[in-house]
Formats: sequence, structure tokens, C-alpha cells
Amino acid sequence: MAANSLCYFFKLRFSFRWQSLPAVVLGVIFFSFPCAKADPIAQHTRYFTEQNGGARHKVVWFLSPQTEGYQLLYLKETQVNTTLVDQNMRTLLWTMDDAQTASDLRAERKNNLITIQGNLNGRPIHKDIKIDNAPWFQATTLSLKTLVTSEQNEIEFWTLRPGTLKAYKLKATKVGCEQLNIAGQTIQAVKVQLQLSGWLAPFWKSYYWFDAENGLFVRFNGQTDSGAEAFYSIDYSGPASPTCPELKRYANISHGANPTTLRHQPNG
Repeated sequence: MAANSLCYFFKLRFSFRWQSLPAVVLGVIFFSFPCAKADPIAQHTRYFTEQNGGARHKVVWFLSPQTEGYQLLYLKETQVNTTLVDQNMRTLLWTMDDAQTASDLRAERKNNLITIQGNLNGRPIHKDIKIDNAPWFQATTLSLKTLVTSEQNEIEFWTLRPGTLKAYKLKATKVGCEQLNIAGQTIQAVKVQLQLSGWLAPFWKSYYWFDAENGLFVRFNGQTDSGAEAFYSIDYSGPASPTCPELKRYANISHGANPTTLRHQPNG
């Protein structure tokens, strides 16, 4: 299907009175969403602006292909998040280092068990979290591409809240297509709603937008959790160079280590 056909279907949805449409047509318009292109992912280095309440931060999103999937570096001031995913964007391994909060964590999935070890806010931690067969999406800005570029309308997955390391099951649903003006460009974007799974769904939601042409993340709006009053947002602000200062600083902190050296131990 054409890359922007999802947007076309949503225009149809509001161009006709739904009461006059046959049930079979309603099924096509409301429940069979076309998808963005599922092109192979090349290396991408992108700048984003994060805003949490009154605080604004520039972050770097560095995606690189790996032998068994992809690796995403998310660099923000003193914090480095590294996520290794398989070809289907399912998280295999996640690490977080934050000098400001004295945190260094490593979480890895084997079968239906996520093992976390390291330090959180200066305190040692080691815990095992049992989950079910649903995928683990720690870097939702990357992993939700698997929904956007598929014929699926929704997907359930697990994620860890970094501040508490509690696991939550979430549901992501395609809800429409919008035209966005972002980073000096006008694009068609697929809008995805994120909610807690099951009976907790009404208590929290947030929204992601992905470029309908290539499935890449461009915007997030929502609350950090159900009790948060401040709105949290992330906006794409333009391409960055693989030799940008932030990645050079990361390489220096890592003592010259290549940022694509994270390894996952296969299930055994």
C-alpha cells in the first residue's frame, strides 16, 4: 500500500456519514488500517527537544544496525540509555547510566524473565521480573515502529519505568493521521495512543506520532505517569551528524569504546 494511505483512510472516515455506510465498508475504514513503509532501517542520528514541565533538554537519538537487530543510543546531558532490539524491534537488553543520580543499570530478557542489576540512585539493585510472552519495548520511540509499519491496529507490550524499575503492560493503538509542521517540514504522521493495559486503561494515556513515510518517531505528548501534573513532550528538531559533539563526548566518557559494542546473551 502507498505510504500515506492511512491518512487517506482517515479523511474518508470523516468525509461520509457513518450511518449511511454498509457494515463491510465500516469494517475497512475503522478497523483495517494501512501502514507506513516497512523499509529496512539505516543508521540515523537525530536531534530531539525534550520538555518536562519548565525544563528543556536537547537529546541525541543515534540508531545503528547490528548483527542481530538494532542498537539505539539516547543521550541526554549526564544520562545515556542504550537499547538493543532484535529485527522485530523487541528489546533484548537495556542499559542506563546517569552520573547525576548515581545510577548504572543493566536489564536483560531471557525467555519470560527480565533480570535487572546495577545501582539505582546510588543503591545496589538486583531483581527478576516475570512477564508473559508479550514483547518488551523499552525504547518505545523505536519499537513502536513495528506497529506503525504493520497491518496491525494495536499491540500490547511490557516496559520498565526507569525511576522505579517496575514493569507495566501497555497497549498501543493507531488512532489516526495528522499533518504536522515539525523541524521546518510539513509531514503526514501516524498518531498512536498509549494506555495501560486492562482495567487500568482509563487512568493514563499518552500519544506518539511517527512519520507516515518511513515510520520514524517525530513527536510525543503525555504525562510521565498517572499522578503527574506536568506535561512531558519530545519533538524532532532535525538531523545530527554521526560526529556531533554529543556522540564525541559519549565516546570520551566510554574511553573511546565504539557505541555499537553492547552484546546480548542468547537464551540458553
